[in-house]
Formats: sequence, C-alpha cells, structure tokens
Amino acid sequence: MTTGAQSEDEDLAEQLQEFVYGTITALVVIGALQSGDLGSSRGATFVVVGTAVATWLAHAFAAIIGVHVRQRRAVQRHEMIAKFRHSWRIITAALPSTAVLILADVGLISLRSALTAATVIGVLQLVGVGVVAARRSEFTVFGVVVYATTASVIGLVIVAIEIAVFH
Repeated sequence: MTTGAQSEDEDLAEQLQEFVYGTITALVVIGALQSGDLGSSRGATFVVVGTAVATWLAHAFAAIIGVHVRQRRAVQRHEMIAKFRHSWRIITAALPSTAVLILADVGLISLRSALTAATVIGVLQLVGVGVVAARRSEFTVFGVVVYATTASVIGLVIVAIEIAVFH
C-alpha cells in the first residue's frame, strides 16, 4: 500500500521522466536540424512538433502494451487515457522550442537564432530537472550543482550519440 507522499513522489518522478525524455527528443531533432540544411522555420516547427507527438503516442502505446503483459488482461479505457495523460510531458517539453521556432516563422528572429535558443532552452530544462531531482534527494548545494551538471552532461551525450547516428 502506498501513502499519499509515496504517490506524490511517484507522480513527480513520472512527470520528470517524461519531461526529460521529451527534452532529449527535442534536442536531438533540433541538433539534426542545425547540422543539416535549415530549410524553412515552418518546416522546422513541424518537425519538432511532429516528432514530439509521435514520441508521445509511441511512449503511451508502449505503456499500454506493458499493462497487457504485466496484468495479463485487456487494458480498460480509463487506463489507456491515464497512460496518454502521463506521457503528455513529452509534448510539454517541446513547447519552449516550438515557441522560439514560431518566432522565427513570423520573422521576429532568424531560424539559426531560434534553433540556438531552442538548444539553450533544452539544456536549461535538463539542468532544471537535475536541480529538482537533487533537491528532492536533499543534496547539499554543492551536490545539487554537481548532480544537475552531471545529469545535463549525460543528457547531452545521449543527444550527441543520436545526432551522430543520424549523420
């Protein structure tokens, strides 16, 4: 039996996991866009949004399959909805990148500037999640800095590997 605090911790953990997954996915797409032919701002926006939506759907679908296997029964409608809702952070992680790409699409900034800003935002998102996780673990201030930095570097290594594989 889980307590209210355990349930809150589990909910926060799931939210942060999905947010990190979405952030890394967005950073991979942005990195791939930066290293290739830039194309149009609108096209870049659609690639980021489309990848976020496809990743969200794939992740939720995989979670539903997991319920089937773990519980050896058909998944009920409310459980499916819950899996899609829990995976939603994958899309929310791409919203800041999408916003700066829209700024490029309407001509307020260049596409190169938007992609650079989106990269910086993604890195800051990774740092932010690292800070939240370290603070929840009651690390010292130094420990929070080290943890957030290490977590961000690990995320960026994953991004670099994915981009290298694509190119």
